[in-house]
Amino acid sequence: MRLDPHTPVVIGAAVVSNRTNAGAPVREPIDLLAEAARLAADDAEAAAGTSVVLEAVEVARSAPVLTNRHADPAGLAASVLGLAGVRSELWLGGGEVCGTMLAGTAMGIGAGVGGVTLLVAGEAWYSKVAARRGRGPALPRFDDEASPTPERVVGGLIDFVDPAEEAVGLTDPVELYPLLEQALRIASGRTPAEHRAWLGELWAGLAQVAVSNPWAWDRTPHSPDEIATPSPTNRLVGSPYTKLMVSNEQVDQGAALLLCSVAEAERLGVPRDRWVFPWLTVEGSAPTMTARADLARSSLADVVGRTLWAASGLDVDDVGPVDLYSCFPSAVQQQAAGYGLSLDRPLTVTGGMRFAGGPWNGYPMHGMARMVHEVRGDPGAVGLCSANGGVVTKLAATVFSARPPDHAFSHHRPDEALAAVPRRRAARPDAVDGLEGVIETWTVMHDRAGAATHGFVAVVPDDEHRGWGRVEDADDLAVMDGDEELVGRGVRIAPDGRARLTG
Repeated sequence: MRLDPHTPVVIGAAVVSNRTNAGAPVREPIDLLAEAARLAADDAEAAAGTSVVLEAVEVARSAPVLTNRHADPAGLAASVLGLAGVRSELWLGGGEVCGTMLAGTAMGIGAGVGGVTLLVAGEAWYSKVAARRGRGPALPRFDDEASPTPERVVGGLIDFVDPAEEAVGLTDPVELYPLLEQALRIASGRTPAEHRAWLGELWAGLAQVAVSNPWAWDRTPHSPDEIATPSPTNRLVGSPYTKLMVSNEQVDQGAALLLCSVAEAERLGVPRDRWVFPWLTVEGSAPTMTARADLARSSLADVVGRTLWAASGLDVDDVGPVDLYSCFPSAVQQQAAGYGLSLDRPLTVTGGMRFAGGPWNGYPMHGMARMVHEVRGDPGAVGLCSANGGVVTKLAATVFSARPPDHAFSHHRPDEALAAVPRRRAARPDAVDGLEGVIETWTVMHDRAGAATHGFVAVVPDDEHRGWGRVEDADDLAVMDGDEELVGRGVRIAPDGRARLTG
């Protein structure tokens, strides 16, 4: 069957892991983007040669690079590569942005717009933090004057915190995701101790994948007990999460994809066995945690999953390699449940954001680059990559295969189905009496020494509302940090948002 010449195809993919933690020279993140782009062009194995592939790039797009906060990372990378006449773009968002950028690129190519397009993402956060703490040299910085502004900015910053959450200081993903985890534990019927051990088993599976990934930042075969047990080197972060359960943003990594049309791939002489086709992307958005009907289940992942299988004509059993955005275990569990994936199967091709590395919003580019290599050359292989922004607030799920799709690339947003999902409203403490209810979920936050600092509780006074409280009492924190089951226990939230256990 002759392919439509406008069919989008990935011709090159690459990952760079600059192991500054093992003595590699410190490099600016733009250097990492440029190197990943060169390696992606090498990866295409085009008859025209690497330099010709790069010279064919018409558009360069980047996720935000937080390390040095360049206004135009893609433009700077193109400048380092010596590319002229490239239209640079900055795509904004959260952890979903690389999936959104891939979808926008594939749609443009399918419409005959864009030519060869370079997608890049990367950070040098390990070096940034090391310099800040006096453990390494100052991080170099490119002069933004070389490429001061992108020609186009797409999207905006992701807003995932409800005013009711912000009122008690509940604003950081490392505080919010543990609350989802506790809700998942309660739904599972496990005790706190049983669930911590289970999380160790789940995350040890990701660590094992990282062992065989040459680009992973941490290739140590961490055991379930090591991951689950707090220790001087594995402190509690937000209960029940230890340090080895949360994303490691302190990495120096970059990744790149090169996409073009089938016609352009043929013109450049890219061998057919290097081609990987994006089939479709499904995107959606969820309300804040306050408004979600059930914290143990992601309605967003459920709707995205149903749409994905219906639109692709695939069944979950048709999918081989999978890479789910793995900032925290609760994110993986909720995505897997929504897509119908068993937690007993591998859910990453990299090792995940704790072990392979979590370079902020750029991680999905690493997952997609590895996925290209996983499915390439095997017409029967179908892979799934999922990017997540906020607190399972935005998802972008994409199917890849070496087999061309039976239809043009498609981009789906099931907004109507998502709008129909039931929601709760914020319950705020009364100015005089406060708010009383029973605990729905909770977490305790810890400092760098592992000591409890404060906690959060969610209460559900009725079927329509959810309220939040901040716990600072040492005795209450000790109870919340223990193995006692607190779901359903009484709590009173004062007018200022401070909460005390009552039952």
